[in-house]
Amino acid sequence: MSLEEKRKEIKRLTLQVIRNEKDSSSKNFKATYEIMDTKALFEETVLTRASGWKITELFIPRQGVTWGGEGCESVFVVDESIASKLEPELIYRTIGGRDIRPRKIVWIGNHLVFPYIARQQRWITAFRKPNLGGVDSLDFDENLDPSEKGQNIEWKLKNRTARKYIPFPKTAEYLFSSYKVLSERIFKDKPLSDYKKMWYEYIWQRDPSITSKNKIVCPRLTRKARFAVDNYGYLPRDSVISLLPRGRFNELRDAISKVVRKPVSNEGALNYTSAFLNSKVFDDLLASKRAKKRGGYPMVGEKMLGRFIIPRPQPAKVRRVEKILSNRFGQKDIESFYQ
Repeated sequence: MSLEEKRKEIKRLTLQVIRNEKDSSSKNFKATYEIMDTKALFEETVLTRASGWKITELFIPRQGVTWGGEGCESVFVVDESIASKLEPELIYRTIGGRDIRPRKIVWIGNHLVFPYIARQQRWITAFRKPNLGGVDSLDFDENLDPSEKGQNIEWKLKNRTARKYIPFPKTAEYLFSSYKVLSERIFKDKPLSDYKKMWYEYIWQRDPSITSKNKIVCPRLTRKARFAVDNYGYLPRDSVISLLPRGRFNELRDAISKVVRKPVSNEGALNYTSAFLNSKVFDDLLASKRAKKRGGYPMVGEKMLGRFIIPRPQPAKVRRVEKILSNRFGQKDIESFYQ
């Protein structure tokens, strides 16, 4: 058996154990099922036990968008008075870590000027014009017609706006008013050009999935659990981690439905998940990971989330599951799943 064949066989057996919650073996390998001991999981003294799914089995963690560079927040994060004057296609309601409370989002009215449009599950820059040969209409190093030769960037902007070369001209003019700040950005000791970005772009724009509804969001740095379900579809900034449901999330939803004997929506399964994430059990995990740097704030990321279990709903605890789904539960209801 080749090394690649061995890897495939181990993977197959492991997945079989996860699905069936039973030991599985073949001629050459054996995979064993056991309930996860959260003493080892959380590195804490209290012995608790949970059978279920790791967060990273149910969700894909994604950080919010990052523009990069100092002095740019006031350019990209704007209130309604500015947002209402720009093209709505490039304006998103946005949240940062401070907008998130346990089980709810308190949106304070911020909008994000986001110069991208979604195409085939990715972002493309909003000012690129196919009829200009794919040249970005805000690339002032290029001349879009002979009249621009030798002209300064202010003249080029006016010329391109008059000739309707620029999509979303209101947003283009707004961003250009901060051209010096945006074009001279330094991020992680590197100029913007090292990231192969246009002067108005974000360093990391992520992908359109982070604007989706029915996701869970939390601050990236926090001392207390603060997870909330986003049913609106905010565009998170880089101080936020989004949990985007992945394939196995359907297993959780279906398991809940089976226990309560009625269909449970994706939102219901997200609320179930959020209840456990906002518990003292997760607080204990955060407390064990407080770093001396970052002001003592632990970082919520894929590694930490991969060590937290969302318990499988049990028929013997159907009343507690129903209380969680109806938001009438207490900490004892949550902690009972970890004993």
